[in-house]
Amino acid sequence: MKKPIIAISGDRLSHSSKFLNENYADIAPRDLKNAIVEAGGVPIILPYLESPEMVAEMVQSLIGRIDGLIIPGGPDVSPHFYGEEPTVEIGSTNYLKDSFEIELIKAAVSEKNSCTWDLSRTSNH
Repeated sequence: MKKPIIAISGDRLSHSSKFLNENYADIAPRDLKNAIVEAGGVPIILPYLESPEMVAEMVQSLIGRIDGLIIPGGPDVSPHFYGEEPTVEIGSTNYLKDSFEIELIKAAVSEKNSCTWDLSRTSNH
């Protein structure tokens, strides 16, 4: 039986360590990846792009190839996405990550509403 592919929107480790070079590393929570494997799925990390112009094209290219999507969370969504100005209390936001995840959510809802995601194909029943 084909295992479901579960996409996790990635975050970015922005500092180097003795194991990583000076480049950014795309990451996802280890416990989340392990839980997907234990449930019989195949986790993949979706890195957000540096180029917002390419987000919609990338999302449309991959949304039909995955069986599920997890957005693990993180900093607050930039208030610019819902027509507000940021306040000091909100802390830092990540515009690139927010725009990618919003596009992922819109595409997943659209894909689900068009009935192209057949959840029964990944069922053990």
